[in-house]
Amino acid sequence: MQILLTGCKSALMKECQNHLKQNYDILVQDEKKLDDFDKIKTLFREKKFDTVIFFALGNNALEFFRNVQYSSIINGVKKILLVTNPEDFDLSKNVVEAFDDDFKKQMPTQEGGLEKYLLSVLASKDKITTVLRVFGLFGQGVEGELSKALSKGKKSRKIFLEYDKEVSLTYIEDAVRIIEEFIKNNAEKGFFNIAPDYVSTYSEVLKKAKSYFKKEGIEIEATIKNQPHSNTLTANNEKLISFLPENFKFTSLAAAVNKTLKTY
Repeated sequence: MQILLTGCKSALMKECQNHLKQNYDILVQDEKKLDDFDKIKTLFREKKFDTVIFFALGNNALEFFRNVQYSSIINGVKKILLVTNPEDFDLSKNVVEAFDDDFKKQMPTQEGGLEKYLLSVLASKDKITTVLRVFGLFGQGVEGELSKALSKGKKSRKIFLEYDKEVSLTYIEDAVRIIEEFIKNNAEKGFFNIAPDYVSTYSEVLKKAKSYFKKEGIEIEATIKNQPHSNTLTANNEKLISFLPENFKFTSLAAAVNKTLKTY
């Protein structure tokens, strides 16, 4: 099977590449190498991809996805997996147990939100795209305030966060396994929230981190400045669970924190 990984070059793309290349013929192209439509059309015509995985985790994804989407359709690509984030929701408000299609009920107000909203609308217009919305991502190589705070903590012996947050936080290796399930099996076209079967808070992550460091003989001072939680960002994942095999197990928060901290 020929698979193209493209879009935003991210930790999740890299992790997918390392995992999937063991069983699939993988080509990776970030958007900087595909800077015009003619190049994209030529690539698709020559390579005859079966599946395209487009990582829309950064900015400026709308126009590029449109070109990839069109090239996929005219060249017989069977499946597009659009891996994105919840920025198509209005993140100025609490997003609580959001269903997969709830983004249609409101308009995002944050920077970059309109682009992600229009990207979701565009993806819904064809018959081959499945949108995988990763609500929160955690693990080795993942950027963001939480990961930065933990990585600094090992050296400085201090972990500081501006605020607590309740979030559906998926361990990166679980996200890769979920993406592979969508490669191997046919799902209904539409939107799937990628979220574990539990909800986490930043304070819980810090507690697990302190426990890990203590076992390593390192005392860590962990502080969250502002209480209570900032905006909640959690997802309903019933549709995802109904698609995944019954034996699929999510990595526990404690195991995810421990495995991540070992890489720092």
